Amino acid sequence: ALSSSVIHVPAVNDIQASGSSNQNLC
Repeated sequence: ALSSSVIHVPAVNDIQASGSSNQNLC
């Protein structure tokens, strides 16, 4: 799940939290 989210929008995830954002989006 985390990997997929990171690949989807790495820029946004990195800027937001690169962890919390991924879980929320998932």
